[in-house]
Amino acid sequence: MPRFLSKVRRVLRPGGFLLFTDFRAGHGIDALRRQVAGSGFDVVREELITANVLRALQLDEERKLALINSKVPWLVRKVFKEFASIRGIATYESSHKRHWEYISFILRKPAV
Repeated sequence: MPRFLSKVRRVLRPGGFLLFTDFRAGHGIDALRRQVAGSGFDVVREELITANVLRALQLDEERKLALINSKVPWLVRKVFKEFASIRGIATYESSHKRHWEYISFILRKPAV
């Protein structure tokens, strides 16, 4: 992450913005915050968006399940459900129990 942020900062024009979202194990959020703080960017906004992501997954679940059940061979449906974060599957439950958190940043490169 420090290398990525450094490269983005190098190519971004002064006053330019970087918007990004990431998901990390709960204990990794503080490490990410430290990396962002040491990047030379100004933090315009930081927001934990796990609840928003989970709500979006719930609202879209019926459509995703219908697609998986109609298009995906039964032998690999579990893998697709994991990828789609369907309720009851480990990826969804890890976020629901806050083992994983989604975080969003708006960063600004100083104007000079």
